[in-house]
Amino acid sequence: EFTVEEKKTIRAYYAGLVKQIDHEVGEIIDSLNKRGLLENTVIIFSTDHGDYLGDHGLDGKAAFFQAATHIPLLVSLPGDLQGSVNSDLVELRDITATILKIAGCDQPKYMDAQILPGLGLQAPSARTRIFGMLTQGWMVFDGQWKLCQYSLGGPMLFNLKEDHEELNNLIKDPAYSDVFRR
Repeated sequence: EFTVEEKKTIRAYYAGLVKQIDHEVGEIIDSLNKRGLLENTVIIFSTDHGDYLGDHGLDGKAAFFQAATHIPLLVSLPGDLQGSVNSDLVELRDITATILKIAGCDQPKYMDAQILPGLGLQAPSARTRIFGMLTQGWMVFDGQWKLCQYSLGGPMLFNLKEDHEELNNLIKDPAYSDVFRR
């Protein structure tokens, strides 16, 4: 467990890193704008994981709590000035499928990726679930229910619509056995 002061310090350092990234992205956008390239540039901003910052008594990223798995993904396409929010389930590999589509390239048949939804690029139907894998475990998430299994310890089941902080593991509650089996 982290003390309140330790969490404040961890989060202050993280905020500093976010501020630096914000500055650097701003520099890139300013440079594109000054060169007249911004209107013809595809910008995709994301990260490969979040960080716990003391949540659940953890730091780093090596588990499937939302702080590590629910990450930012921003896309700017040329001529798209309106902006929108899409809450469909996506995986990071979907960025690759999207870049290939924008570039006019065929997606290799072996690639298990989909075009990002909401961009007007003829994306297939929305994903019904996403998966995550680590050396020590796996996760499946359908937008409401998240089931995780780790090599050490039993499975965990969370209802993220009712338990945003993932504090109530429902795996042993018989009322949710049908959700677990599904």
